[in-house]
Amino acid sequence: MNNNSILIDRYLQNEMSAEERLAFEDQLATDKVLQQEMHLQQQIIKAATTAGLKAEFTKAIRKKIITKQLLQWGSVIGVVAIAAVLFFSLRNNKAAEEKIKQEQNKAVEKFEINNAADTIIETKDGVVFGIPANAFNTDGKTVQLEIKTALNAYDIINNGLSTTSNEALLQTAGMFYINGFVDGKAVPLAKDISVSVPADTVNPEMQLFDGVEDSSGNINWVNPKPVEKKLRTYDITTLDFYPPKYIPALKALGKAYQNKKYTDSLYYSFSGYPNQPSVREEVRGDSAVQIQKEGNDYLSADTGKLKKILDSLAKSKIAFDISTDFSPYQVDPSIIRAFWNKKFNNTFLATKEFEERLQYMHTLCTSFFLELYLNNLDKPLYKVDELCASSFNNMESNMSAAVRYKFIEFEQRKDGGVIIANGMQQKLSNYFQQKYKAYKDAAAKTWTKYQHTLDSLSTIADVKRRGQLIDDFTRTNNNFREEFCANVTDAYRQIGQAHDCNNNLRPPSSTQYYNTTISSTGWKNLDAYVYDATVKRQSMTYKDGLSGKTATITYTGVSFTIENAAQFDRVLVYLIPDSLTSFQRVAKEGNVFKEQLNGLFKYEAVVVAYKGTQAYFFKQENVQAKDYILSVFPVTDVALRKSLSTYSLSKSEALKKDVNYQLFEQQETIRLVQLQKDMEFREKIAAAIFTCGGKK
Repeated sequence: MNNNSILIDRYLQNEMSAEERLAFEDQLATDKVLQQEMHLQQQIIKAATTAGLKAEFTKAIRKKIITKQLLQWGSVIGVVAIAAVLFFSLRNNKAAEEKIKQEQNKAVEKFEINNAADTIIETKDGVVFGIPANAFNTDGKTVQLEIKTALNAYDIINNGLSTTSNEALLQTAGMFYINGFVDGKAVPLAKDISVSVPADTVNPEMQLFDGVEDSSGNINWVNPKPVEKKLRTYDITTLDFYPPKYIPALKALGKAYQNKKYTDSLYYSFSGYPNQPSVREEVRGDSAVQIQKEGNDYLSADTGKLKKILDSLAKSKIAFDISTDFSPYQVDPSIIRAFWNKKFNNTFLATKEFEERLQYMHTLCTSFFLELYLNNLDKPLYKVDELCASSFNNMESNMSAAVRYKFIEFEQRKDGGVIIANGMQQKLSNYFQQKYKAYKDAAAKTWTKYQHTLDSLSTIADVKRRGQLIDDFTRTNNNFREEFCANVTDAYRQIGQAHDCNNNLRPPSSTQYYNTTISSTGWKNLDAYVYDATVKRQSMTYKDGLSGKTATITYTGVSFTIENAAQFDRVLVYLIPDSLTSFQRVAKEGNVFKEQLNGLFKYEAVVVAYKGTQAYFFKQENVQAKDYILSVFPVTDVALRKSLSTYSLSKSEALKKDVNYQLFEQQETIRLVQLQKDMEFREKIAAAIFTCGGKK
């Protein structure tokens, strides 16, 4: 007998001194456990002395449900109790005893059921019996049931029941009696019956006792068994097996978090995540390569220099890092996918209780505990909880004691199991392993294919860029040769000499010569001045020492500002000189396109812009040295090609080829930007999925 019981009894029997009584009442004011025991003691005494309490007591407790599958035996009497001794004193009251006997017969509830069908019965005070088909061992279809329940002190006394187990007093959470009859004869159970007893609070230490009646009619409560909470199964696909931060992350990012087809597909795509690529960086070179402006390299297609330019393209590839930010020992999505299907509907995996545990296991840096549950589907859930808690003794783990205590907390809830057929555990385990391997392999193949696709697109872009670099190099080199030839020919004309770009200078009429030695190749004197002016695209004036005549080369600036340029993804400005075989792409300085016009040439300007894949176009004829503000207008691809075909064949073909490449670059830029966004998105989702402390 515990101290509280003794104190309560002395208090109720007025056996305390004034000081003891005052101290007891002070404790009673703050001690909730003492208050509950006091209330129960008063209720028992009151029930014994006034057996005519109203039936409303039978409706007092209906909040939470404790469930237990009973063992197979005939007449069933049960008490849900814990072996904590509760003392009470009763005074002899013959009138009350007589009243109790009269009330006992009224407490019996009778039902008639079809033994061939599943049946649910609820008593007046809320005890629920789940009776499966053919639960009673009889050939008859109809079974008469007698059920008695006693959930409070009044009903316990009213039914003449005790709360003793081998002379030790028990604290009870309720008692019930059930028996089946066919033609007035009791029939035993052939199957377990599920019973749910209502309770204000669930005490995990409660046990189920069998009631054994002795020859005097007294009941002794024996054979205590832990009370398992009956698990309700759901359609497993309706449960939430995602990591706890996954859906909130999708919601925060504005994704379709309520579309399960999308959320499943995305989540499963993270199988094998640590081995998936992530974008590190992308270094893009300007496809319009600027040729080195030194020496006479402009005049020869130097293969060494061209190779150096092409080698620089290595920087323009997308580089992938294998992510090492997240531990590879977390719960792989393929594991979840392997059992998150209706094949596991009739297991404890399809319960809210397991859903809660899985949410917790997602936060751990291991799938070890999840595998324990998957390999023990034939056990009650709390037994697997116990395995998880005890496994810390056999694991080399740095996990905190808090993890162990969490599984102990789960175990103390006594969440039961779901009965599965013999051999089903092995079948489900085999099925799980096959599916897990299949899903994991499929995910790996998908990512290998995806990587191959990225590599292929990168190779295509690399080939196109190399081709464009060669074209740019060749065009720029040829343009320079042609422009220098035109400049130097005109300069010699101005000083009275004929000039041939192929045969250089004709012999002068003078018979006198300057004799000197040279240490470098290339044009000298007038040629060098013209060369320098052509390279720098600057005007020059040269006075010939022999003839006294002056030669001038004139360059004047032109600029183009494109209205609303910011709304376009790409804007290109071309100059079309009448005396060159190809175009000149105008460089952009800030928000303005600028170039120097050669006074020997006539120019037209062409503007091509893109917004997405929509082309815009404008053509400016008779370009002069001034500042232009131009507007472009949308055109079809056919109209654009037609507009670009109005020049000589070589110019038109070169111009169309360059515009096509620029369109490719525009599309490639869009692809790379989207790829970068996708990878950044996946990094954010990965951080929500793999959250066991974040890093390895």
